[in-house]
Amino acid sequence: MKSWTYIVFVLACLVWSGINAHYPLMWALEISPVLLGLVMVFMSRHRFPLSPVILRLLTLFVLLHLIGAHYSFSEVPAGYWLQDLFQLQRNPFDRISHFAAGFVSVIVFREILIRALKIPSGKTVFTLAATCALAFSAAYELLEFGAWKLVLLRHTQINVLGAQGDVWDTQWDMFLALTGALLALATLTSAHDASMERVG
Repeated sequence: MKSWTYIVFVLACLVWSGINAHYPLMWALEISPVLLGLVMVFMSRHRFPLSPVILRLLTLFVLLHLIGAHYSFSEVPAGYWLQDLFQLQRNPFDRISHFAAGFVSVIVFREILIRALKIPSGKTVFTLAATCALAFSAAYELLEFGAWKLVLLRHTQINVLGAQGDVWDTQWDMFLALTGALLALATLTSAHDASMERVG
């Protein structure tokens, strides 16, 4: 599929996500990275078209993110189902989303390193891509912290950040993002290389 097909699908999901969103202000903040990403993909579709693997991964991740934005990441019904099924202490949807963020972002960074910066695939790309994914996760946590402190003081921390009372939530989020990144590099390298060949 062409990149615009994915963009149309994401826009449809975005509309759904905004209908009766549980926390409208939080939803507006949560979708801002999605909107920025859509603009970037659209603007670069001719100059730097993304490989099919990345378009699929980004679409799946955005769908997860929009579901979380609609309900609040700590209140997604599917997360409660998993919590009951595995008898967890908290709704795990937020954790899953951070793992997915690392899994997807590392492949994006890998593609930039190989195609834009012309770094040959290998240990250097592996290390740099994983480092960038972890840095991206840390930066998002800082932005999340800033949004909580500056904008969302009238909400509870549990609803806004998905921390659910866990004082180590930020560290867990970054650890899971790194774990997702390493798993993606270990399992998707060949498929990603083949996908990049299709776009040159």
